[in-house]
Amino acid sequence: MKTRYLVGCFLLVASMNVETSMAQGIINPSAGAIHRSMAGASTAIAVDAAGATYWNPASICYIKRTEMYVGADFVYGDTFLDASVEATGQFGSNRSDSGLASAPAIGVVYRPQESLFRYGLGIYALVGRTIDCPGAEFNPILMPWDPPNSFGVGPVSTNFSALQIAPILGYQLSDKLYVGGGPVVTTMSLLLDPALQAERNPNGTFPPATHSRPRWGFGFQVGIQYHPDSPWSFGGSFKSRQVFDTFSYNSKDETGAARTLEAEVDLPMMFSVGVGYEGFEKTLIAVDFRYFNYKN
Repeated sequence: MKTRYLVGCFLLVASMNVETSMAQGIINPSAGAIHRSMAGASTAIAVDAAGATYWNPASICYIKRTEMYVGADFVYGDTFLDASVEATGQFGSNRSDSGLASAPAIGVVYRPQESLFRYGLGIYALVGRTIDCPGAEFNPILMPWDPPNSFGVGPVSTNFSALQIAPILGYQLSDKLYVGGGPVVTTMSLLLDPALQAERNPNGTFPPATHSRPRWGFGFQVGIQYHPDSPWSFGGSFKSRQVFDTFSYNSKDETGAARTLEAEVDLPMMFSVGVGYEGFEKTLIAVDFRYFNYKN
């Protein structure tokens, strides 16, 4: 059976067990319109308060004045799930009713006069995704569980969101060197139907994982920036693993009898390094390299 998956919940559940993950996975690459226009590159240099508080806490020292950014992104995901079985010739393509999602971004940088300290606060949507695929007659994945006629899971729905709050303290060690850090607090909601990570019900179907409250996770971040007497700038940051309390769901089996499901979900440790260049008038060039430690 060969299948092609383009649906977030399958990728999400699979990421709980895989040892390798490419790209940024579930993490939004940027916060706010200006930061997004720079593709999220802000480890070595910052363009606004939202970007300065997102990847490198030392970036708040680069902001030359007290600044507040309040904005939101609106994201429309045009997502399809395609699946085929060569042996039977079954094929189906179904669109997810994902709708329009919002991603708020708030960044505050306070720079007291005649002080080497800087104070920052970032509040932003770290994760936000909805998948809602209906049951289907021909799609092998979305067909009902009815062996030997079909072996699907039926309709698929996933709602995954996380809001992160990051207070930051920055310090200007010299005219060229900045450091920063602080705690990171995240509230996350994860709803899955079906819950593919759970044991099957006696009749072979999967239970839902939809009755649960948001969970809280905690970690920290530190960063450094270096601005020599040249157009170049350099930066590096470390975000610790975000450890959450256990996700618990009040679920049920195919008869309606109560089941309790649990899942351990954390956000990965992240390393960032970056370089920026301001050698051209009215032009800023920045590149970030990021490592997401999903394996551990």
